[in-house]
Amino acid sequence: MRQMICAILILWVLAGAGVPLHAQVCEGIVVSGVVKDAKSKKPVANANVGVDGHNIGTITNADGAFSLTVPDSLANEAIVISMLGYSNASLPIAKAAGQSAIMLERASMLLGEMIVYWGNPDDIIRQALRKIPNNYPQTRDRLSVFYRETIQKGKKYTEVSEAIMGVSKSAYRMRTPGNDRAQVLKARKIMSQNASDTLAVKITGGPNLSIMLDFVKNPDFFLSETELDAYELKMEPMVEFDGRPQYAISIKPVQKLSYPLMQGIVYVDAQELAFTRAELDLDLSDKALAVKTILRKKPAGLRFSLQKVGFTVAYRQGSDGMTYLSYIKNEMRFKCDWKRRLFASGYTAVAEMVTVDREVGVADNISRSDAFRSNDAFSDKALLFWDPDFWKGYNIIEPTESLEKAISRLRK
Repeated sequence: MRQMICAILILWVLAGAGVPLHAQVCEGIVVSGVVKDAKSKKPVANANVGVDGHNIGTITNADGAFSLTVPDSLANEAIVISMLGYSNASLPIAKAAGQSAIMLERASMLLGEMIVYWGNPDDIIRQALRKIPNNYPQTRDRLSVFYRETIQKGKKYTEVSEAIMGVSKSAYRMRTPGNDRAQVLKARKIMSQNASDTLAVKITGGPNLSIMLDFVKNPDFFLSETELDAYELKMEPMVEFDGRPQYAISIKPVQKLSYPLMQGIVYVDAQELAFTRAELDLDLSDKALAVKTILRKKPAGLRFSLQKVGFTVAYRQGSDGMTYLSYIKNEMRFKCDWKRRLFASGYTAVAEMVTVDREVGVADNISRSDAFRSNDAFSDKALLFWDPDFWKGYNIIEPTESLEKAISRLRK
């Protein structure tokens, strides 16, 4: 959290900057359904859904629902659904297109069946850091990502913004994200017209999630070798992801630094020693330091209190053996009130990003003039929500039922 410099204006100007320029629209077969736990029948959120051996994919929403548009040329391929702790499910696209519910079985991990060793968690993390140049892309790649940001005041949605973005990621040989850039290609927003729902606050976050929160590439966000001594690391029970065993290592701060640390669980592929997932919360034991890191600007007289700052960052192994950035989620909960007022209002800001396509070895970078910058306002040129076919042909994160209802109310 040392250099989280990409900021947004929330509750007043939350949304996106950028004019629709160019994006690959996928026309073809639409595969949709709901992914559920085979035993409990409960929906499985944030499961990966993709075309086997290809770069096209999305994730399930909080209701377990997904929709994926696949080119006609891939009609004979298979859809693969994967989730941490579950065995993969694979269905031919022709069959998946008519499948309403897809069941995932919990993976049963027996240590005696695994050709891995039980190591020291500190050694595993350090080895994984040193193997980043081998395990992650060695060329400049172009990601197509879908980005959604929501604001809730209490339980009521007050703003929703969405975008298709292009992201240029340089090779992972060096853990430096400074040459990576993101460009908004198409965006829309909707917000409450009620003046009591709006509040000008500037906090860290925004559409550059794919650059700032990629902890494998950006050690300033989390996990550098020099920072490891500030954590207590502990081995947790191993789990399976994508048919591969994963070390689960819990981390907890044991030192105080000049910036807040993280706590949570980091997952490492036990065979390749590649980071596959991190589920983290910002340490709020020093709330003043945490607020100083997160809050960039607020009106005079407004009291701002952080309740939670959580991050999920996930990676997936591609068919070429390289591990790619797949999914990011950033959730912040906070309270705001004005001096001399009795009650505080609670807010929740959630930003999600999923990689929906990937081009490998794209030499050219996004130009500085087209790139999204930290001082850009996402809402300036984003379109309104009125067109029901706005995302037709694009792969996105399907809105949950509650979000669809909220958007309907905001339209009215």
